[in-house]
Amino acid sequence: MLANDLQFGDLFAQRSPFQVPKYQRSYAWDEEETRDFVRDLEQTVAARQSQTPKEHFFGGIVCLHYAAQNALGRRYEVIDGQQRLATFGLFFARLRHWNKVLAGDCRAAGETDNGVLAEARAERIRNNLLEFQDEVDGKPVQQQRIVLSKADKDFYAALISGSPYEPIRESHRLLLKANDTIDAFVKRVLDSQADNKGKLGALDSLLKAATEDCHVVHLVSQTKAEAYRLFQVLNDRGRSLSEGDLLRSTTLEWLEGTSASQDQAETIWDEILASKPSHIDRFLRAYYASRMGKRPGHRTLFDDFVASIFPSHNPTSVIKTLNDIRSAYVLFNCLAEGEWPYENSTVPLWDRNRLTLVSQVLKNELCLPLLLAACERSARPSP
Repeated sequence: MLANDLQFGDLFAQRSPFQVPKYQRSYAWDEEETRDFVRDLEQTVAARQSQTPKEHFFGGIVCLHYAAQNALGRRYEVIDGQQRLATFGLFFARLRHWNKVLAGDCRAAGETDNGVLAEARAERIRNNLLEFQDEVDGKPVQQQRIVLSKADKDFYAALISGSPYEPIRESHRLLLKANDTIDAFVKRVLDSQADNKGKLGALDSLLKAATEDCHVVHLVSQTKAEAYRLFQVLNDRGRSLSEGDLLRSTTLEWLEGTSASQDQAETIWDEILASKPSHIDRFLRAYYASRMGKRPGHRTLFDDFVASIFPSHNPTSVIKTLNDIRSAYVLFNCLAEGEWPYENSTVPLWDRNRLTLVSQVLKNELCLPLLLAACERSARPSP
């Protein structure tokens, strides 16, 4: 494995494109991690503005290196560090946005030179940090330097371009919240300046602090097997992988070499893992208990699940099990919300409402495995 100490600006401009593989979890930084990120940047910017710039270490980025048929001739599959890369990408996108806004303000104020400078900086950020020029079918195209996995790919690209759409999963909401927090930070720095010239200087300090003073160790692996092992072991800035993330990674590793089955598994996991990790953990524990007749260990859910729920790693068996888990997840959501799980039911409303009382009013979690097992007894229940 090769390791290089790089400024973040060089990491983005010289080492990209970065692609988050399908076995990776979705974006996971919550408000606490984003606040830490902003605080670190704030301290770096303050040091630069006081004429005493200091290097700040943002940890390691672990990648698997591929030769690629693109303009740069390479691609880096992100094993660990997705959260930092994606969040820095959001930061650079907001700097581009505010440079474009400032360019308009300068022109409106008759400050042509300042407007031209702000516009030029916005384009440099776009070309050097957010996108790169590629060729497709003999034609030049702009490509994203950071591509997230399928569940977040389009939403993240929309955020980077400044045209986000409605979030439909928890990771989208976390990305949007991180983007808003970073935007508020940049705007706060700009609002502290009295005129457009001062704002130009502030934006320049923000960019240089991030690209020149923020450092990272870029570790590059050459083998896929090592990549999977590293992913399961490493944590990203202290946020451990959830049990669902580990199960996703492990099942996708089992299906390596069978791309159709792996794509199908990726889709299933994207649907299941769209909610908050705490809700997924509740479901996985209830599902295990409904199938095995006993609770999983408090700290051994992943191991218990792999040993008992996935007895075979054959692709057909894995996909069948994942489809069963997905169907159970739909039922679990109904039961957990106190919603009657059967359509066209002749059971009186008063009796159906007792499910709501148990689940929502009494908050009885212990009954969920039993109810889930009962609902799964037949694919066509006849209440």
